[in-house]
Amino acid sequence: MKTKTNNLKILVLLLISVLLIYSSCEKEDKVYTNLSGDWDLHYDFTTINKEVDAEMTLNQNGTNLSGKIEDSKDVFTLLQSCCINGYQITIKYYVAGELLKQTGTVNSDFNEMSGSFTLRGMYVGTWEADRSKKRSARINQENNTLKTVVGYLNKY
Repeated sequence: MKTKTNNLKILVLLLISVLLIYSSCEKEDKVYTNLSGDWDLHYDFTTINKEVDAEMTLNQNGTNLSGKIEDSKDVFTLLQSCCINGYQITIKYYVAGELLKQTGTVNSDFNEMSGSFTLRGMYVGTWEADRSKKRSARINQENNTLKTVVGYLNKY
């Protein structure tokens, strides 16, 4: 009898764990706006004093987000777990085999967003994005790309 009770407890704990993992963006009754479109994106790797500019294309379906991020050399596909929950946004993708996770908030006009990002689960810096006025030439003065900066981080 004790074995069945223990097995049931383990099963319940596993189900709760799965629910917590997938509820990072709980479904809201109301989706406030559509974030679909082009965004100018800026990363400040504050821990190593590097900056990267990129372009982000978002597609929104309910609270789910898909799309890509493109810097001067590479294109990165967003993971399926990207989402918006009210004014909270979560964006995830892989750079050079490392998970980059952006979390932040969108302003009330839904034309700017900002927050912080982690790499390998550790704080790395801040990011900000605004709706792209026009997809013009990149302003990346140091020619930093996400892969080169992540590669630099991996050396330490």
